[in-house]
Amino acid sequence: MKYKALSLLLATLLAVFLLLPVRSLRMEHKKHAEYTEKELARKELISVKDAIQLDLNTSLQYAEFLELFIQNNQEPTQAELVKVAQLLRNDHHAIDSVSLAKNGEVSFVYPLQGNEAALGMDLLSDPTRRDAVMEAIEERTAVAQGPVRSKAGGNKIFNRQPIYIGEEEEKFWGIATVALDFDDLLERNGIEKQQGDYYLALKIEENATDNVTNVIWGYPYIFDKDALKETISLPNESWTVAIYPREGWAGIKTFFVREMVFYYALILLIFIFMYKFSQSFFEKREQAQMDLLTQTLNKQTFENMVRNRLQIPFAKGAIILIDLNEFKQVNDQHGHLVGDQILKEVSARIKNVLRPTDQIGRIGGDEFMLFLRNADSALDVKHIMKYVYDAFSTPIQLRDQEFNIDFEMGYALIKKERSFEELFEKADRHMYMSKRFNKVVDQKPI
Repeated sequence: MKYKALSLLLATLLAVFLLLPVRSLRMEHKKHAEYTEKELARKELISVKDAIQLDLNTSLQYAEFLELFIQNNQEPTQAELVKVAQLLRNDHHAIDSVSLAKNGEVSFVYPLQGNEAALGMDLLSDPTRRDAVMEAIEERTAVAQGPVRSKAGGNKIFNRQPIYIGEEEEKFWGIATVALDFDDLLERNGIEKQQGDYYLALKIEENATDNVTNVIWGYPYIFDKDALKETISLPNESWTVAIYPREGWAGIKTFFVREMVFYYALILLIFIFMYKFSQSFFEKREQAQMDLLTQTLNKQTFENMVRNRLQIPFAKGAIILIDLNEFKQVNDQHGHLVGDQILKEVSARIKNVLRPTDQIGRIGGDEFMLFLRNADSALDVKHIMKYVYDAFSTPIQLRDQEFNIDFEMGYALIKKERSFEELFEKADRHMYMSKRFNKVVDQKPI
């Protein structure tokens, strides 16, 4: 057997693996280059997305500020309104204009210059603004509308906040609006022009309220490519911003120089031999640690893991003992092959509800044990136990038969225990008490 394996290895080295590792390395190199560039692009994209999101959030906050101002000063003078509006515009460069519409009719706008056409506008009758305003009034919440062509020209984002006054009996006062210059927003964040080595695009999905139907600004074709995307959230909708490198992803274009192939082949022969040796070693080591049927840790490996944890001062954690009820009857009535399939499905369902730091081991024929590495309270453990119970809310389907899995669980937290035996005994005792309680409940007359 040893010579056969060696011959197979030599034949494979000479016939196949002389070329395959080169291709494998090329693919890995390509993936790494692509991953690195995508991470750099993602940082750039997140920076743009965060800048736009900050401008939108700020305008929403200022609209809420105007609501509070009116609620506390229901008949403000023109001078007071101008002072507040100046304060808001000076505080953030993204603010284009501020307006108030008492009873839905625009009665104040700042700055007035360039926005004269907005004064006197009835937002409740304007067909391009009515739906968004009514949504804000009915929902009593801020609504972002846009981009909309403004009366003063240019595309704007209108963040509208309904204002209600009165403590005992609230009544509608009007609408506070903080507008952003959408065209300026795009230009400042590089959407309308190439941003360094990248193309950017912003897509607004179909929105009946804003009369928008899948409009894209920037470089729309990148949405048809493998572009990275991030979502910008507004109260009543969301936008998508995308980024794509001007030259495409570098990983797609990487390749090995032909003259270097033979040089790498010599090194690869040594590499492959060591790889095979190491792979065989670790596979055998893994097999020695695993329960071959369920692909969970075997009893010895699981115990050693918990014992090592107990040696750490002030370590936290917990174990959960799981015992399948009446499993022997399944083997007796349906055979061990069916029993084995059920054990596989049981372990798979439990694995699906565990966290990455948790472990599962099979410690007996129909017994499993879970190790919760970061559990430090009974509440943490009971959350996991609930997930395990929920995992078996539906029966296991094998061929044309259904098997309802019944089991008991007991747990123990690592506290003063310094041995696996003490911990196991506590969990076993807890499970035994649970089993006795369930039997009493089942036998209690109705």
